[in-house]
Amino acid sequence: MAVTGLIRPGVDPHTFEPSPRDLAGLRDYDLILAAGLDLDPGLVKAVSNAGGSAAWVNLSPDPDPHWWNSVVAAETIVRRLTAELIRRRPVAAEGFSARSTALLATLTRLDQDCRSRLAAIAPRRRVLVTTHDAFAWFARDYGFQVYPLSGVNAEAEPNAREVARIVDEIHRAGVTTLFFESAANPHLIAALAEETGARAGGMLYADGLSPNGDGTTYVGMIQHNISTLVDGLK
Repeated sequence: MAVTGLIRPGVDPHTFEPSPRDLAGLRDYDLILAAGLDLDPGLVKAVSNAGGSAAWVNLSPDPDPHWWNSVVAAETIVRRLTAELIRRRPVAAEGFSARSTALLATLTRLDQDCRSRLAAIAPRRRVLVTTHDAFAWFARDYGFQVYPLSGVNAEAEPNAREVARIVDEIHRAGVTTLFFESAANPHLIAALAEETGARAGGMLYADGLSPNGDGTTYVGMIQHNISTLVDGLK
């Protein structure tokens, strides 16, 4: 079984536009996986235009499609995808199950490591201010409050009322550190830091992997984000 990632590392899924080569290949796929139908509109449009007989699976179990920022949710996705692959290719069931078991064990260890390292951050300091609303899943897992400048779409520019609300929340909660996102405009956070007196902390991977650095793998991405938060908030 061959796997092709259309939205490559470093590409923002919110603004992804498939190349002519991507479009040509879509007709030949058996199965197309989407992180969430509201997140990758470019992929939805491409599949609709390409034709073909590929089955379509929307992986997100929630209207907020940023499930990968939750290791617990990622475990759920692995189980769901494993079941789907076995259903479609029962002859390969043993291999799918073995790889799934190994990956789930890795994710369980990763979640345990996250919880252990985040214990260094006092509950009252678990306040996350970022560019857009990509960390709600993460916040539910690890007891954070999230104040994003904009909604789930990173391309949406916040209006003056939204910025004023976030400024008030930062002052009320005593937030001292704000965080950039790898695929978002850094000027918004920099301006907010200047406005509030908070410092601009490190960079978080919010919308996928990176072509280089710590975020080239899922485990590396999560570990980078945890290190950045602990360094910025403890």
